[in-house]
Amino acid sequence: MKKALILAGGTATAWHIADVIRRCYGEELDLLVCDINPSYLVHTSILADKFIRVPSIREPEYYQTMLKILESEQIDVLFPLIDDDILLFPADNPDLKRLGVVSAAPPRKTVIALSNKANLQETLSRIGVRTPKVISSLPEIRPDREYFIKDKVGCGSKGAHTVLGKDISSLSGTQILQELCGTPEITVDAVNDGVRIHTVCRERIEIKLGVSTKCRVFFDEEIQEIVEKIAASVKLPAVFCIQFMTDPDGRWSLTDFNLRSGGGSAISAAVGFEAVRAAVGILTGLKTDVSECLRRPDTARYVVRTYREVVTQ
Repeated sequence: MKKALILAGGTATAWHIADVIRRCYGEELDLLVCDINPSYLVHTSILADKFIRVPSIREPEYYQTMLKILESEQIDVLFPLIDDDILLFPADNPDLKRLGVVSAAPPRKTVIALSNKANLQETLSRIGVRTPKVISSLPEIRPDREYFIKDKVGCGSKGAHTVLGKDISSLSGTQILQELCGTPEITVDAVNDGVRIHTVCRERIEIKLGVSTKCRVFFDEEIQEIVEKIAASVKLPAVFCIQFMTDPDGRWSLTDFNLRSGGGSAISAAVGFEAVRAAVGILTGLKTDVSECLRRPDTARYVVRTYREVVTQ
């Protein structure tokens, strides 16, 4: 039996991956989960065959600890979910290659090009994909205009906010300042099956803690073409999600790129676009009908998220 290991087990993204593995691959895949918190504070621990508490990624021993776990537990597939883990464990990491571990992350070159918001803007500009204009100097700022500020490396929309030009006195090296885009704001759930790209869109009607809770799910041909254009130039992972908004001229503008499934990807799965289920099959080699997993809605569907209580101990 193969083994899968999910990192950052306390995230909403981890819960969806763990749930999919348990429901769809439970007879073929052992599930291990890691987190910095004890098991009774991690919801996915109740779905795991084994839970392992690990040190913070900020601790110097973290990387070697993870390598020891991967080797001792004989892990086949690794799911890094936060940007720092994705950077540490890209698909072409030589230590993972030595251990025979398949990472759900893309190669390091892709991580560098698309995870950092500044690098993302430069990469997409070369490809010819629109992104919000980046403000790089104080003289460009108009006091009466609103701007959007976010961390160059971040998770979801946490920490992102609007700010008036008159309130900006300096530009931080850890953040990026952009022109303000308009609604709708959509997330694109996407799968790369090695032959083609599959997408579905979810309009983020309501967001809590950076994750969609009310969405309109639909397919958009123009968005599909944009993602295919990126895939033709950059090696993308099996599953990922992208944020779009509209620029001042009403055109789609790519605002963020996540090299993993999203905390809200379960919303798309609820109407038949099961990106994580397809990706698990692709990454593990377990028999999976990818086309059956990735059914797009014929008409727009509305999905709302509710929370459940999990007794962990």
